[in-house]
Amino acid sequence: MRSANRPGFTLIELLVVIAIIAVLVGLLVPAVQKVREAANRMSCSNNSKQIGLAAHNFAGTYDGRLPPARVSNAAGRAIFGNSNRSVLVFLLPFIEQDNLYKRYDALVQQYPTSTGANRRNWNHANMQPIYQSRVKTFECPSAPAGRTDNSPASYAAVDSYVNAATSDYQVMNNIEITGVCAYTMGLIPFTITDGNRGGMLTNNAYTNITECLDGTSNTIMLVEDAGRPKVYAKGKLRTDSYTWTSGAAWADNEGQFSLHGFSADGMTSGGPCGVNCSNGNEIYAFHSGGANVTMGDGSCRFLREGINIGTLAAMVTKANGEVYNDN
Repeated sequence: MRSANRPGFTLIELLVVIAIIAVLVGLLVPAVQKVREAANRMSCSNNSKQIGLAAHNFAGTYDGRLPPARVSNAAGRAIFGNSNRSVLVFLLPFIEQDNLYKRYDALVQQYPTSTGANRRNWNHANMQPIYQSRVKTFECPSAPAGRTDNSPASYAAVDSYVNAATSDYQVMNNIEITGVCAYTMGLIPFTITDGNRGGMLTNNAYTNITECLDGTSNTIMLVEDAGRPKVYAKGKLRTDSYTWTSGAAWADNEGQFSLHGFSADGMTSGGPCGVNCSNGNEIYAFHSGGANVTMGDGSCRFLREGINIGTLAAMVTKANGEVYNDN
């Protein structure tokens, strides 16, 4: 009897096919990752723009006045209600989160004149269901997911909070004199002082849009500061003594910060690097090459990593008459 020939791959042919598939996968994965990051960056940019539009819708409701950068003292609470809070709390009704804002406001109004432990701060125990609520518009999809913020053990009981939902966008509302001044000499046409270092939004007070003398399209209002409360330096998670940074929760009145600048390696506060060196209360994103910022006119701009710290300082302040080019 003759044996029938059975068609099939030889071992060598099978190995060749596997090798080809491996090469194709190796070529495809980076391309897929680039497409995914491009989509995430576009979504993040849209979040930034939505927050900017919310601020202008707020101004349209309040006679051309932008919301405060935060409420953090008695003067601010006398104007805005007896509660410390971030700017993002004020913007909730303008990003389709009106129900969340009404729940927050209802708890504040329960004790409108109380002080101390009974004051309805954002982190009061009764506020937990509110500050633990995730708000998609406040989270950049390029940043690590599932983060929450917990107060350190050293915090007093009245200041503590548990599993607070985070935000990747916050106010950069002024220039830190000691951190930036030495790196901006000759780069901006003024000496940085307490009187002229203010940004687009003001702590504990409204800001009239007309106060932005440099032009709303030239002045930064909010920025990306992604990844908090964990601390990153140049894309890597820090594992030294500096592993937690404040202000990560979207409701936290400590979320806003100043432009300090960082060293090029992202390890030391105060330096010539203003974008993507550290997320320790600085401009930082998980995008390649830069980060999104929301301008005073509500538009979104992508700042490149190598932007000059003097140019960045000029973009932060609102009334010093600087002319800049961020290209």
